[in-house]
Amino acid sequence: MQRICAESDSMIRANQARSKAENLSRELPAIASSFDGAIIRSDLAGIVVAWNASAEDLYGYTAQEMIGQPMATVIPERLHEESLRVLQGIAAGKALARYETVRRRKEGTSSRSYLSCPQ
Repeated sequence: MQRICAESDSMIRANQARSKAENLSRELPAIASSFDGAIIRSDLAGIVVAWNASAEDLYGYTAQEMIGQPMATVIPERLHEESLRVLQGIAAGKALARYETVRRRKEGTSSRSYLSCPQ
């Protein structure tokens, strides 16, 4: 009986997490369109899944160029390992609050960037 309850609790938590993620996915476009700053969203593999107009202006890549591409495209090579550690932390459930780093624009110049990821 205890095993069934544990499996049931696990399924409930998984369904709640899935529902929360689906709600966020529906809300994100409205948030992104009303925010002046660059909003980039990647999956846990580091593949870009969302890129707003401000990100286009800042980095020089269109959404069409970036969606489906690795975030490494805009990460200076010297910061690739750091970026992987950040993704691993997010995957482990750690929130990321205003993390300062550097990103690379399409024409090669650097841009100071602030990353955040709610838990």
